[in-house]
Amino acid sequence: MSLKNLEHAIELKVQKNEAEEKNRHREILKRKKEKRLARAEEERRAKEKNKHATEIFGWAKGFVATPAYQKLLRIAAEYPYLEKTVFIYSDGWGHEVPHKNERGCWSNISLSPNATFSYEAGYKWMGVSFSFKAETPADLADRLNHTFLEEFLQAIKSEKIYHAIKDRYAREQK
Repeated sequence: MSLKNLEHAIELKVQKNEAEEKNRHREILKRKKEKRLARAEEERRAKEKNKHATEIFGWAKGFVATPAYQKLLRIAAEYPYLEKTVFIYSDGWGHEVPHKNERGCWSNISLSPNATFSYEAGYKWMGVSFSFKAETPADLADRLNHTFLEEFLQAIKSEKIYHAIKDRYAREQK
């Protein structure tokens, strides 16, 4: 190999690196634009989000008063990390805008006896990387995206939420 060949190979590598950097930069700008548009959409749907969150809290107040919830609390006590709450819903990342339901992204919502919620999110097996408590409908509406709230409410209205709870706690009871 001659010095000229080496210089040519290096120049090709430099050009490839520059092209990849331009592509990365374009992708970053594209994602920023998508996030900006998604945030604007979240703001536009704020009233709807508040309505969904209010309905969710209304359901929670009724559910915690049921004998089923009280029994679930006793079963959940077998899982020390739950701290007197019951897992009720799982999905992708509801705290991200836009909604992130990609492979490996997970979140759980737990319901406390005082009808408040805990939200936890993580990635694959790495554990919880983001969490918050929601004590009011405004907390849910402000912290979760519209898609997540809409799907959460739909799970409640369709009663699929009870199936998910059963799968979590009473799976072996067929």
